[in-house]
Amino acid sequence: MTTIMQRIDRTATIPISHRVPTPPPPQSVKIEVTGVCNLRCGFCALTKRDTQPTKPMSWEFLERMIRECREFGIKEIGFFYIGESFTAMDILVPGIRLATELGFEGRFLTSNATVATPDRVRQVIEAGLTSLKWSVNNDSPHQFAEVTARPERLFHLAMANIRRAKEVRDDVFGRTGHRCELSASRIRYNDDQHLRMIEFFRTEVEPFVDHAYELPPYTMGGSPIERERELGINPTAGNQGRIGGLVAPIPCWAVFTEAHITSCGMLSACCFDANGSWTMADLNEVSLADGWHSIAFQNLRNAHLEGNIRGTACETCALY
Repeated sequence: MTTIMQRIDRTATIPISHRVPTPPPPQSVKIEVTGVCNLRCGFCALTKRDTQPTKPMSWEFLERMIRECREFGIKEIGFFYIGESFTAMDILVPGIRLATELGFEGRFLTSNATVATPDRVRQVIEAGLTSLKWSVNNDSPHQFAEVTARPERLFHLAMANIRRAKEVRDDVFGRTGHRCELSASRIRYNDDQHLRMIEFFRTEVEPFVDHAYELPPYTMGGSPIERERELGINPTAGNQGRIGGLVAPIPCWAVFTEAHITSCGMLSACCFDANGSWTMADLNEVSLADGWHSIAFQNLRNAHLEGNIRGTACETCALY
């Protein structure tokens, strides 16, 4: 079984077969079951939205997308994108269950842990989730409140949920034989934060997960980045993968190796598309297969392959 780091590195590496305007189906897809999030992290693409979503994706659309993804040949499915999926349990759990029944090799999820109660974690693992990653980016209640614009008590709640999730995972494995990988990532805001987080992870996070890794501070789809700088975060260009397996920002792997579907049904070329700037197709109107090879997608891929993304939506991100 591969680790989450191996899967990240594979996705961030564009194979020769996919370095074309109309590539084969991607290995993985991320579906935003909800655009709603209970945090307002200063670095997150979500804060770039003019209007925040108030409801999750419809079950009818989610079911259609899950089935189309499988028919298209996608092997791994993520039930998140920008929103916090544990706020939409009514469709998250049946979505994971359907993906399990259809034979997706990987069913994965990332969460901020604040609302991932033991009961909710149990439900998603029992439905067939194979990988659950915690996004842990702050080493103290004070920093958490400063970065997320939310009360310090949520920091303590998140850490308690992370600790208890391992107990839940182990219990489900013992009863059913189904094992869900647990992992955690942290964003390297700056050098000082990097050093503090190493120790914080060693004592407070790593004992409760199978794997932990570090990410560079992304531009999250480009400007504005003033808030990130105020928080002491120094963004890097594009999405270069994880620290320890960084790749060049151009051509961007997100345009070639992974599909991204927003809660309102748009197929996006970007892993940070909170405002629709990278919409390649409206999947309410066309199939995923047609959207993956849309003219808009072909034109953007050509720009990346030529190494000239000026004038595209990617300019403010990958050329930062």
